[in-house]
Amino acid sequence: SFFVILSEISTFSFSTINCGSKNECDIELLKKDSKGKVLWKRMIGGTSYDKAGQVVRTKDGSYIVVGSTSSFGKGNYDVLVAKVSSSGELLWQKTYGDFLNDYGLRISLTEDNLYQIEATKQICATFNVSNDSYDQEWLFKIDESGLVK
Repeated sequence: SFFVILSEISTFSFSTINCGSKNECDIELLKKDSKGKVLWKRMIGGTSYDKAGQVVRTKDGSYIVVGSTSSFGKGNYDVLVAKVSSSGELLWQKTYGDFLNDYGLRISLTEDNLYQIEATKQICATFNVSNDSYDQEWLFKIDESGLVK
């Protein structure tokens, strides 16, 4: 039975890959068994720039990853959050933010069983990005289905 326990050990990793230029990258989630064999691989992102921030394991064994995307959303960069099952299936993917640059950095489970997203929101004096723009800390919470609470 010791062998069975050992064989169930797996590793999970996530990273930003495929950066052919400054305008294109993807987020890769990868789960391997104890011998290093790939159990599943999931790519998240689109045709533009997608960057990994942080991932957290949920109570049901799924993963919620936070990052940034310019492939989807309301324009420029938006916070990207996706939930992936323990077997690598993409359960949902959502963006948060407005037209200017919003970046997803970290995620954590809070005492009220919600997920707090730590992000930055760009604030500009005009509608366009200019020298008067700055990044402001942006915290918000979501539930397991990605709804803002």
